[in-house]
Amino acid sequence: MASPRKQRTERTLGPIVSKLAASVPEVIGLVAVIAGITVLAWSFWPSSSVAIRVTGHEPLLSASLEGPKAGSGDARVVVVEFSDFECPYCGIFARNTEDSLFQQYVTTGKVMWVFRHLPLDVHKSALRAAIAASCAEADGKFWPMRKSLFDNQRDLSDAALERRAAAIGLSLEGFATCMRQYPVAVQRDLTEALALGISSTPTFLIGTRDGGSTMRVVRTLSGALPAADFQRALDPLLAGREASAVIKFP
Repeated sequence: MASPRKQRTERTLGPIVSKLAASVPEVIGLVAVIAGITVLAWSFWPSSSVAIRVTGHEPLLSASLEGPKAGSGDARVVVVEFSDFECPYCGIFARNTEDSLFQQYVTTGKVMWVFRHLPLDVHKSALRAAIAASCAEADGKFWPMRKSLFDNQRDLSDAALERRAAAIGLSLEGFATCMRQYPVAVQRDLTEALALGISSTPTFLIGTRDGGSTMRVVRTLSGALPAADFQRALDPLLAGREASAVIKFP
């Protein structure tokens, strides 16, 4: 039986690859090149808390800050969340941990929080939910839709998604049109997740802004972890002690 900490994420070897093959042909070459690397890397990394291998204090990963954002646009410290609306552990984090982190770090302007889509192919409704959230983002309603999806993950059918859209004030005609498309944002996020070797949800990249539209990843956390785990990663960065936030492999 897996340990409790290793049960806090859900993963897949190829997130939505079959659907991307039909909808996003340009991603297939990328999948073919990196799929083996992705599987190998995640087979050796723990699922609960994963550190980026570093040389000195320089992380090997840089991640984009594209996606819906919460908090101050001037914040130096950033959390990028890769998540799946049908993943139970993503829901647990959103309902039990996120509010306290947002109150302490995000609404105070200390940390910018960025959401990225990673609908796993083990969840039959995750992709449609991601598209619905992306459609809501286009009308400035991403965060209300996100909350609605995580507050009740039991019914993510198209009819339920339409009811949620109506509840947050979206035009149902526009929403229906958008749902028939494949939003660029979902394609973009899946492509970057594959490139970064991220295959489980929820996964959080923690680091500092490069000054533009990317971040230097200092540490990653993965799973429905308590707020204290995030505090141990964020507080050194906020205090300017970046080296203290980095965990090196033996």
